[in-house]
Amino acid sequence: MYYINTGSNTGKAKWLVEKAQAEVISKDEAQIIVEDSIDHGVICVIDNGMFEAAGYAFSPSEFQAFARNDGRMKTWLKMPAAMAKKLSGFG
Repeated sequence: MYYINTGSNTGKAKWLVEKAQAEVISKDEAQIIVEDSIDHGVICVIDNGMFEAAGYAFSPSEFQAFARNDGRMKTWLKMPAAMAKKLSGFG
């Protein structure tokens, strides 16, 4: 798994929108992008209580790992694929 460090434990979705060209989308939109887009990347921000994790869903199987119903609140975002790769250290 590849994660994005925003420099803070919380507010990661807001930071990504303000600083990294991200846009909040629905889980259904995120799944379509993961399966069909080479131009956009999908980030899942997971609220773990004391901290948030912003993970790059770089493949359908990675998306499924983030999407499972585990009771944690999740925010889905899309951003340019190059930005998602750069911020997460992917590839």
